[in-house]
Amino acid sequence: MEEVFGYPVGIPDIRGDFEEEYWDLEEIFPDILRKSFFVTVYSFIEIVLEAICHREKREGSLSLSLGDLKGDGIGRSKVYLAKVACLSGLPFGGAEWNEIYSYYRVLRNCIVHDDSRLFKDMRPEEAERFEGYIRRTSGLERLGRDRVVFRKGFCEEVLRTTRGFFDQLFKVHP
Repeated sequence: MEEVFGYPVGIPDIRGDFEEEYWDLEEIFPDILRKSFFVTVYSFIEIVLEAICHREKREGSLSLSLGDLKGDGIGRSKVYLAKVACLSGLPFGGAEWNEIYSYYRVLRNCIVHDDSRLFKDMRPEEAERFEGYIRRTSGLERLGRDRVVFRKGFCEEVLRTTRGFFDQLFKVHP
């Protein structure tokens, strides 16, 4: 490395002296950032669906509230909108909803509750289904026996799917 006035100038190759820290910055931090983003998007989906449920209760003078139903999260919101508010034409049968409910919900729960250990407690048939999902989904990768890693491109796909779902939902129910 070149020196100016006795001080090294330039960018040192940190891979040698700081290999572990470099690996953290190169591999671990982007995965953590992507998972944080993913959980935030999923939380946004929950918040919007719950807000629609509360609006329907208020505007429709419905006797049941969202909290009166069993369950939680987006599944409970779906039931409320379809069965209590009796809204028709909702996009809960579409590909975007299937992706959100069948895969994103499970991924979110494994990140938040189980340190990204997706396969740890899965039944064999569910693990096989998720193996297929990971293989066909750009930006997802299985790491070791039970972890899932988010790579470049997955968050963009999550945004496209989420946007598609909300576009359909708000087209039918503004």
